[in-house]
Parts: sequence; C-alpha cells; structure tokens
Amino acid sequence: MFLVVSMAQKFFHLTRGLFDPSILPELHRLGYDLSMDLLRQQGAAPRFEFLVAGEHPSFSEVELDERRSMILLPSGMSIDLGGIAKGWIAEQAALILSDFSSACAVNAGGDMFLIGLPDGEGQWSVELEDPLQPERTLTTLKVNPGAVATSSVTKRSWKQDGIQRHHLIDPRTGRPGGQGMAAVTVVHPDPAWAEVWSKSLFLTGRGGIRHEADARDLAALWVDEAGVVGSSRAMKPLISWEAGNAW
Repeated sequence: MFLVVSMAQKFFHLTRGLFDPSILPELHRLGYDLSMDLLRQQGAAPRFEFLVAGEHPSFSEVELDERRSMILLPSGMSIDLGGIAKGWIAEQAALILSDFSSACAVNAGGDMFLIGLPDGEGQWSVELEDPLQPERTLTTLKVNPGAVATSSVTKRSWKQDGIQRHHLIDPRTGRPGGQGMAAVTVVHPDPAWAEVWSKSLFLTGRGGIRHEADARDLAALWVDEAGVVGSSRAMKPLISWEAGNAW
C-alpha cells in the first residue's frame, strides 16, 4: 500500500494533478457507488453537490513516513487507487508466474504486463478492442516485454438524471473528462507509467493529446468518439495494421 500510494503521489505531481486518486468523492457524487451491473440497470441517483479543485484537500497534502511505512491522509480525503494499482498488481502476478515460465502475460481489466517472449516470436502481438464496437479488433500492436494499458469509457459508463457519465474524472472540474475521447492506450516498460499516462492523456482531450504524447515521447494510440484513430510518433512503429480513419 505504501509503495503504491508513493507512486501515486509522484505521478500526481508529474501530470500536474491530472492523475489524482482523491477523486473518489466525485465518483460517488456521480453515482458510482454501486456495482456497474446495478448502475446500468437502474441508473444513478441525481446529486448536484459537485466539488472542484481547491474546494477539498490536495493529494499533495498526503504525508508519507517512509521509515514507518505510514500514510496520513488529510481530514475528509478518500482515495481510489484503481488508476495505478491494477498495473502494479498485474506486474506482481506476472513476476510470480515467471518462476514457472520464461514467457507469461497477465491482463487485469485493460492493464497488461508481459514478461519474456512467446516461443519463436520476436515481439508480443496484442490486439486492441475497438471501443465503439467491442466485438471488433481495432488494431494489433507488436510490443516488447513490458506494459500495455488502456483507459476507455466502453465498460464503465452509466446515466445519472438522463446524463451519460463515465469513471474517468477530470479533477479540475469534478466531472467526467476527456472531451471527444473514447479510449487511449499507452505502451511502456513500467506498468504504472503506462496506466497513469493512458488516463492523463485521455483527460487531456482530443485537442491536446497528440502534442502532450509527442512532447513526453509516449507510445500512445487513441480513438475519438467518431471512431477516428490517432497515434503518437513513438507508437507508429508498434502498429502492425490500423482500422478506420487516422488523424
């Protein structure tokens, strides 16, 4: 727990607050306090007391005592580590499996960690799901051992008071973010890095995602709400084929 929270605080600063585990209260205000199956069946109760940045403690105020592995949260703060813990868990599971096999892969709900290479292969082939047509493969990536993480609104979306919501919250507004985006995938040796930046790039939105990905030399592929595919310079060599229109 201490390790994951420490990583989360590092990425909070690195992304200038776009990655912020303290958005859990906002998720609850949007109605995401039930299982996704129930939310889709009955919708979420309307709640209008949204908070925005500056109206609640900052995640930077979390105090970490490394000597005692102690975490002190500011009063009133609750956190959601789903945006970084899944990748870390996938990595730990793959490391255990690697004691029994020279090549293994663990996929934890869109966060994948790969060790070694399949027999006779120079890279892993990873198919990406089309976020607008989940039964269809969007593209296939050829990647080295490491992590592949996708942030998407395909599976975690619901309605609240007739308004479509999703779980990728922009901490600057307290509301679902990523204007114009459907999904973002990032490839990186470090699963936490891939996971955090897939979410942060999603929240950057269609207008700025290419600039941000290229500026940070991130291997990123994204799909907008119209199904148009885009990719960063670092991702292009990893794409074996591409579906749909590209921008």
